[in-house]
Amino acid sequence: MKKRIAALLFAGILALAPAGGTAFNPTGGGIWQTVSAVEPRSAPATLVVCDTVIGSESYWITDAETGKLSKGDTTNWNVYYDGQGKLTLNNATITGASSANTQSNTVGIYAAGQNVSLAIVLQGENTITSDGLGVFVYAPSTGAASLSITGGGSLTTSGSDKGILVLSNSGDAALTIEDADVKAKCTSSAGDGVRVRSGESSD
Repeated sequence: MKKRIAALLFAGILALAPAGGTAFNPTGGGIWQTVSAVEPRSAPATLVVCDTVIGSESYWITDAETGKLSKGDTTNWNVYYDGQGKLTLNNATITGASSANTQSNTVGIYAAGQNVSLAIVLQGENTITSDGLGVFVYAPSTGAASLSITGGGSLTTSGSDKGILVLSNSGDAALTIEDADVKAKCTSSAGDGVRVRSGESSD
């Protein structure tokens, strides 16, 4: 069965509408307003999986014990990045790690940039385990942040803070899950399984 979750959250307005269409604004007296066209989304300027920075088309193998990545090839891989913003997981086991590239956040998959968009495609059974964030898509200064998860596989992502976080400080934030089995868990009492958040100084 087709499943879809989509959310746009920005500066006190919750709206679901196509670019250039209309959206209901509960803070503007309950009126319908025109929504301006959304800026084009782009591939992440920074993409980190575990502690490996991925910048171009490449294949990777994940270690089932450590969750770290090593180089793979077209015949043997668990993670494939097409260099254009699409990350395919194929029976991958990923562990969160912290570095300067993730702004010292402990993250399994980290994608950041202006108007950043990451598409995750699932094949087989995939697991992300982190002491912080499982998946983090982040537009730190300007622009929107979006994450889509599709495919016939499954993903279990867990973090002590959040399983999935999509965060934009000044644009819209969106999460779409379609035709995929996704379980997002928080392993502590203080976090969230999933959070989609935007607005000025939302971090």
